[in-house]
Amino acid sequence: MNSRDRQFWTEFLELYRSLPAVWKVKSPEYSSRALKSAGYEQLVQKLREVEPDADRALVVKKINSFRTNFRRDLRKRDHCSDEEPFESTLWYFELLSFLEGQEEHSSCQILQKSSNFDLETPPELVRKKRRSAVKDEFPASPTAAELCSTVHCPTSPLRSPTCNRQQRKRLSTLSESEALAHTWLTQFEELAPRQKLLARKLISDVLYYGCMQQLEPCHVAQLQQMMMRRRSEPPQANVEDESVDVDS
Repeated sequence: MNSRDRQFWTEFLELYRSLPAVWKVKSPEYSSRALKSAGYEQLVQKLREVEPDADRALVVKKINSFRTNFRRDLRKRDHCSDEEPFESTLWYFELLSFLEGQEEHSSCQILQKSSNFDLETPPELVRKKRRSAVKDEFPASPTAAELCSTVHCPTSPLRSPTCNRQQRKRLSTLSESEALAHTWLTQFEELAPRQKLLARKLISDVLYYGCMQQLEPCHVAQLQQMMMRRRSEPPQANVEDESVDVDS
């Protein structure tokens, strides 16, 4: 893999990490279909930079490939002795370290649900259900107890699932626009100060031209080409000294 490809997949996986709704089982966002769909849509748009016909299915396939290799090396690491330090051959192993624990939870959850399903389901349907579970690398929605441990609620001697239900209800009723805004907010907060200024300027301009009915599909392609060209150029020594006009 050349450096340009590696740069793209690094950005793709970092975007994936910034979208807990599509991977973080114990986050309240994970139980919101609207947030999950908005997250996948961002990943689809990112993948279309190199795969113009990419869709959600292809995104899931790519992510599953990364996660499968990551799990394999995790198992190797767990079986290494102290005398033989583990060294992964995957360049993205550390990049996916945020998935540790998620993989274990996923396996336990699938096994538990499969066992309960077997007790009351005909064998043919059991086999079909197991095949579906194997294909889906992403774990099921978190339980009420798991969500309650992650939602920020006032501590009380007698904890009830009320806070959890309210949080899930709020997230599950988000409109598509609200879900997208929630996802963007999470990513925006992770930006460096200078990147926030630039992003704010770009977003403001895009919304302005959208209100004026002047946005065209070619603008998306032009912006992507500009970003790709920027990545391929050697870094300039004075890049941090450039003045940026952030006025809308």
